[in-house]
Amino acid sequence: MCFNENSAPHAVHYVNGQLQSLWENATQCAAHQGGNFPAADGHRFSFALAQFYYGKLRSKGIPSKDDFSFFIDLAQPTLEFACNHDVILHLRVNQGHYRLDIDGTSGTTIRCARY
Repeated sequence: MCFNENSAPHAVHYVNGQLQSLWENATQCAAHQGGNFPAADGHRFSFALAQFYYGKLRSKGIPSKDDFSFFIDLAQPTLEFACNHDVILHLRVNQGHYRLDIDGTSGTTIRCARY
């Protein structure tokens, strides 16, 4: 840190750098999965900063992203420090969907693209 200066901007840069590295790891992990979405939470959370899903609709086979009741693909997140101890986490959505029906029969789905 710089001598005799406000070190907050340096801390913000450092924390965002760590978050960027975690997001890049998550993106590489999701790409390595090749569209396979493991059901176990331990595996799912290893790439949650890049892709997050919840609620498998199809009971057999390997699910695709459209088989989940909630799926989101995220751009690189950033943190913004509003004041001393208040932090804003910015999550940008590349694409995603949320199904309003639990069993997937009515076809009512909210979709979003790059926001």
